Amino acid sequence: MSQHRIGSFEFGRIIATIAIIALHCQIFMQAPLFNGQPLLGMGLNQVSRFAVPLFFIMAGYFIQPRLTTELGPYLWRYARPLLIMWVSWSIIYLILPFNFHLVATDGYFAERSLYWQKLLSTPLNTLFEGGLVHLWYIPGLLSGLAVITLLLRFNLARFIIPVATVLFIFGLMAGSYAQMTDLSSPVFTRNGPFF
Repeated sequence: MSQHRIGSFEFGRIIATIAIIALHCQIFMQAPLFNGQPLLGMGLNQVSRFAVPLFFIMAGYFIQPRLTTELGPYLWRYARPLLIMWVSWSIIYLILPFNFHLVATDGYFAERSLYWQKLLSTPLNTLFEGGLVHLWYIPGLLSGLAVITLLLRFNLARFIIPVATVLFIFGLMAGSYAQMTDLSSPVFTRNGPFF
């Protein structure tokens, strides 16, 4: 495989990485405040939301040609290390306590059982997140690639963009805009194939 890099993709990756860091660091959410609201921080939060979809699009762009020629075997070769990483980190997050004060006062199992019960209360969502909410990207990426693989398998490549658009719009309507649409989903729509 060629190691040729596309300058615009590399630039996009750098900008998206900076946007994700800014999003997670919650830059300007404490100051400056305008009428008691962190308007600059909220604006930056919304502007940064392009980053994860861009990473999904770039992954699909580079993977789709191989999926077209190899279909299932390439998807499995691509997915296997990601699944190993997802399972490994999920196990670490299931075992590692977060609230050390609660561990010191009530014990390890008291602290962990609260978290385990939370995960067990939404098993389908837990499947698409793993042992910690931050792992959602891996099942989301693999869900999207599985959709592409299925469409390619049945010679429906022309439907990749329409299916992705429908999934994305449903994800928005049953997620961020659920209060306006009254739609719901059994899976938190940031997870799975929606974004």
